[in-house]
Amino acid sequence: MKALTGATPVNQIAFVVDNLDDGIAWWTTVMGVGPFLVLRDLVYDESDLHGQDAPISLSAAIAYSGDITIELIEPKGQSIFEEYRQAGKNGMHHTCVFTDDFAATEADVIARGGKRLQGGRIGGGIIGYYDMGGDQGVILEIAQLAEPSKALFAAVREAAKAWDGKEPLFPLAG
Repeated sequence: MKALTGATPVNQIAFVVDNLDDGIAWWTTVMGVGPFLVLRDLVYDESDLHGQDAPISLSAAIAYSGDITIELIEPKGQSIFEEYRQAGKNGMHHTCVFTDDFAATEADVIARGGKRLQGGRIGGGIIGYYDMGGDQGVILEIAQLAEPSKALFAAVREAAKAWDGKEPLFPLAG
């Protein structure tokens, strides 16, 4: 089977955590991953959950381990992340691919059996989460990032290459 239309290879693994700060502490000290860019109390500009309009908010932290983005998500209300936590789960939740053509990648995912669970627009970008079916239990995120977000991800990736393990957080100006 060929790669998804217009998408990168899988480049992110996302984890649902009860507490973002505890998650960052664990990943930096146990796994040696950092520094983390922390984005607290994000609210989607528009969003849907299981086909219905729904407000979605969360806090997230992003770091790189080589070419893989590690994302930590602390749900702040109704979402597929909160559903996961309410089911008594924490840990690995989904993988992600980036795209510059959301519609083409989404069409390919749906053609392969993906069922949309949640999605929306945030920070000028478009994201969607799809249950890929089968017995693998994979949820795939498609993310079309806005240019400022792409630049920020690139900066976090570069910071990870030189990270000495001392400061767990990626510094934001301002």
